[in-house]
Amino acid sequence: MGWRDNHKQSWPWVLAKLAFAVAAVALFPLVIVPWHEEQRRLESQVYDAQQIAEREAMLTPFREVFAGGNRSAILDYCSTAIAAEFPYGHRLQALAWADDRVDAYVYVSAARYGLRRVTCSVEGIHWSRIDHPLAALIPVEEPPDPADGPENLWSRMGRLVALAPAELRSVELLMRPDDGHVVQRRVTRTGTGWNIEVEPVEAPKLPLLSTSPTLLAMQAEGGGEANPLPAPAQTYPQRRWSSATSEAFEFLARELPDDAEGRIVGLRFNDDEIKVAVAGPVAGLDAPYGDIEFDAWGAATTWLYPRDEPPGFGCPVGRPLEQVRQMFLGRCAELPGCKARTHFSIADYSCSSAGDGRWQLHIQSAN
Repeated sequence: MGWRDNHKQSWPWVLAKLAFAVAAVALFPLVIVPWHEEQRRLESQVYDAQQIAEREAMLTPFREVFAGGNRSAILDYCSTAIAAEFPYGHRLQALAWADDRVDAYVYVSAARYGLRRVTCSVEGIHWSRIDHPLAALIPVEEPPDPADGPENLWSRMGRLVALAPAELRSVELLMRPDDGHVVQRRVTRTGTGWNIEVEPVEAPKLPLLSTSPTLLAMQAEGGGEANPLPAPAQTYPQRRWSSATSEAFEFLARELPDDAEGRIVGLRFNDDEIKVAVAGPVAGLDAPYGDIEFDAWGAATTWLYPRDEPPGFGCPVGRPLEQVRQMFLGRCAELPGCKARTHFSIADYSCSSAGDGRWQLHIQSAN
């Protein structure tokens, strides 16, 4: 048998191999792609399970201490848990206790932005913000402490809770912003309604500082009583600025002074922060440029921090906020899927080396 015969007989094998290769290529997306998708799904399930397990582990001590029903133990545990939330000490301005939660109030930024509320409950730690209940008494300049110094609110609350009768529903302590003296309110539920004791008796009226669902439910059931509970303090929710840009611009238009609003050199929306850079002259700014930063609750954490040069890639010349907003809308219109509720991983107005202001928008998701 010659070479030609062997060569002829090899062709069926070649064609078979070729057919197998073609079939393998055709089957690849039908087999491998679903396998990869299944792997990703399983990995996602594992990740979600880990997240749930970590959260359950974190919540377990909270649930155990509240389930124990020991008021002093609950207060001690929440005191430690709340203190751990801060990288440095924050002196309490108010404290509210109830059987199902403890609410602590502190200044995290300027007093005019109210009080940050840190809530400890079976759901762990949660944050929110309220206006200061005695905002009208906030002095222009911080007053000196009383001669004896302000009493530690945790210690005082500990004594009140340890000695409290079973029918006690809440205790609230608030340090007056003008002189540091403490206003105390004890709420007891009796068979005939609410018994509310305030010390000193001439203290200004306060909204309800406790966020206890039990207390609020009892308040709702007791409509028309002669001595009702006060209404709850207005709560400012946490914002996600990078997916609420319309609200962010409206917020800045309200909060920025007119001179600062007219000289924007840089603007950035993050999930939990707005960063604004302005060019002078601006009242209160003794530098060519200044930074203003707002947190997720709309409180200023930095107010006209001075700079000799524009921060980062800030523009050398400021523009009015409305003009910067129109530039944002124009840039958004150029991007597929960009709309009012888009969530941006980057939403930044700045200048290149050429000095022309431009928005950099990276879409993370749209809803």
